[in-house]
Amino acid sequence: MENEPRPQRINNITAGFMIAVAIVFDLISIIPFINILVDIVAWLVFGFWFALLGVGFINPRRFAVMATSFIVGAIPVVSALPELTVAIIVTILMVKSEDKLGIKLPGSPAKPSVRASVKPTK
Repeated sequence: MENEPRPQRINNITAGFMIAVAIVFDLISIIPFINILVDIVAWLVFGFWFALLGVGFINPRRFAVMATSFIVGAIPVVSALPELTVAIIVTILMVKSEDKLGIKLPGSPAKPSVRASVKPTK
């Protein structure tokens, strides 16, 4: 029962919108000197968006992807790379594979326990 598939947290339409928004943020961050501000706003937006979808970043792998992308985005010359788009795509793929394989990782919302909903009989 531990590895049973669970409902998708990120469907294909939402994934497409997230990638499109990430591309827009990456294009805006090409402008010198505002790239750090754009990255901060982008991570706030995506952090909130992922939280609404039930995806947490307490998972070490997801946090590493996001932190690496943020650090790369803060470097002025290197920030011209589409690091945000790559990080969002990698995160979406990780979440989709977790959902498909039924993997339960830290930072994922817990399923309610069946025992908690059963009343004891006397």
